[in-house]
Amino acid sequence: MGYIYLISKDADAPPTKVGKSSNPLKRLNQLRRAHGKELQLQFVYKTDRMDEAEQEVLDTTEDASVGGTEWRILPAREIAEHIEGTELEPVSVSRLLDNQTEPPNPTTEGGLMGGETVRFNARIPENLRDAFSDLCENEITTMSRAIKQYMVEAVEQDELDAPI
Repeated sequence: MGYIYLISKDADAPPTKVGKSSNPLKRLNQLRRAHGKELQLQFVYKTDRMDEAEQEVLDTTEDASVGGTEWRILPAREIAEHIEGTELEPVSVSRLLDNQTEPPNPTTEGGLMGGETVRFNARIPENLRDAFSDLCENEITTMSRAIKQYMVEAVEQDELDAPI
């Protein structure tokens, strides 16, 4: 099970990010770090066909694509109208945000985060380590937790966000 989300600064103004995630609140926070704190989770839909459902929404709105990405030059509310009547089940965004309860995450429920903990070492430049440490401190998390989060998301989405 997963979720299709529509994220934008304003439900009635473009652009809108169409995406999929097993944890839309976590994804919102990632996008806020990359694109600004003004972004809001506008609409969320539950689905058993996360990959296919996302592609269907993207295909339906392909003419409004921003450079072939998942961003659309359409307001979130207009994209939501395209979704009405499909098998996607609306989820209350206000309930998610008010309660700050995240949808169940199969990754942490006996999935990727299960099993024995092992040590992982990597050689990186000292300046990169220091900058990452500062970022983690600003985000009130540990470097270990941030790296684990990135690794889980990369495996779940079967892609790396930024090539190195």
